[in-house]
Amino acid sequence: MFRCFFLLVFVFCECFLFSQSSDVPLVFKLTKGKKNTKVYAEDLVKLYFDTFSSDGDSIKRKVTGVVHSIRSDSILIELAEMKDNVVYSSYAARKNLTTIHQFFKDTVLKFSLSEIHTIGVSNRNLENSMAVLLAASLVTGLLVSPLVSLENGKLDKPQMFAISGISLGVAAGSLFIAAKGWEKRHPIKSKRNAWKIETSGSN
Repeated sequence: MFRCFFLLVFVFCECFLFSQSSDVPLVFKLTKGKKNTKVYAEDLVKLYFDTFSSDGDSIKRKVTGVVHSIRSDSILIELAEMKDNVVYSSYAARKNLTTIHQFFKDTVLKFSLSEIHTIGVSNRNLENSMAVLLAASLVTGLLVSPLVSLENGKLDKPQMFAISGISLGVAAGSLFIAAKGWEKRHPIKSKRNAWKIETSGSN
């Protein structure tokens, strides 16, 4: 059982090191005091806007896409989706309407940094590492555990169940991180504890 446990620890460490090593260029950093989040060219981001139309309607917009480049006053995103939630002030009941726009690949649009109030950042390498860890944990729990629990032709069921339990627990944790824990939001217009955007080569 301990051999399998150390194997899982080794796999986790390898996945973590893989997630930290990347040749992808850094686009910008989000900083707040001593904290910082690095955003690379392959990272998936979500931009959140609170705007108003010419008729006074409130628009909450969420833009999802891959970072293309950034300038001193704007950011270019290769779009995947744009979602608008409009609250129409002309209706007495303040009618809501949600519109989702899908985009073709390589569609790049520019957005003003001054209009963004929050940036959500996804670490793709971390997601990939969690996927590798998930696969390794499932293989260990379902295939490896019965093999390492064989002693003199007899199956040590308590040991097999213990190994499978640990492995499937790790699998469930990695699945949760990959599915739910990927986005970290950074308010950049907050009155308190706002994040700042730092670029290495603004133009």
